[in-house]
Amino acid sequence: MLPNLVSYELGDMKNVSEVSHALTSCIASKMHGLEDVIAPLVADACISILPANINTFSVENVRVTKIPGASVSDSMVIKGAVLTSNTQGVVKHVRDAKVAIYTCDFEMGQAETKGTVLLTSAQELLDYNKGEERNLEQKVKDIVDKGVNVVVSTKFGEVAAHFLDKYNVMMVKCPSKHEMRRIARSTKAIALPKLQPPTIDEIGKCD
Repeated sequence: MLPNLVSYELGDMKNVSEVSHALTSCIASKMHGLEDVIAPLVADACISILPANINTFSVENVRVTKIPGASVSDSMVIKGAVLTSNTQGVVKHVRDAKVAIYTCDFEMGQAETKGTVLLTSAQELLDYNKGEERNLEQKVKDIVDKGVNVVVSTKFGEVAAHFLDKYNVMMVKCPSKHEMRRIARSTKAIALPKLQPPTIDEIGKCD
């Protein structure tokens, strides 16, 4: 009896028009009147991330981002990761990006335990601060020397941001670990747990 109830059979799983036709009915039940707009977009997005083994398909690889000021008809599929927040610092556009991702805060190092520093003069205080700044600048320079021009981190300190701007590095603040994973997956970068220069294999790439 069930074979007689089939109204449409999907032939090619990688054909956008066929997949879109199959999705129309289920999308219409949720967004009636917009199925002709939404179905092709969903089909295109799903096909673009369809793995060789279709049984390992993950819906987590398809996300929806809302940008104020437009309508549903302006929707589009973007292959990669989309962040709605603006970048930090002065660098807003980068071509041929080399991406380094850090799961730690990008700022001056802090000791795991409390300590006491004895300063006997104002000059010692100035030298102490300059020493920390020099160490941080050297870390930034080492990262830049690897070819990195985009840094993704959970947080950027003021001094670190100054040095990143100095070396024309884009700063992308990403407090969400889930979004950070998507960026890493999209750019094929490896997230680093501490502030250190990445290796060639750990650097992600993006147009």
